[in-house]
Amino acid sequence: MTKVEELTREVQKLDCAELIDFRKWFEEYTADMWDQQIEEDVQAGKLDHLAQAALAEHYSGKTRTFCYEQLLGVLSKTSSLSPKTCR
Repeated sequence: MTKVEELTREVQKLDCAELIDFRKWFEEYTADMWDQQIEEDVQAGKLDHLAQAALAEHYSGKTRTFCYEQLLGVLSKTSSLSPKTCR
């Protein structure tokens, strides 16, 4: 039996509360792994081309002002803000 198969069986044995705790831990664990990978990629210069492309678009006028309040409204799905609200 593989480790994944063993873990699968163990996870299936968890009660609801334990599963909630495990899920929270696992989400935090994978987020930390993702953050570490991104940091390593930044340090290695693997994302430089993306930053250069984004800056080139910005300097050529292809971007617009970010409206934080509008984003919050979209995220909460209660947005009454229009594009004219933020300039």
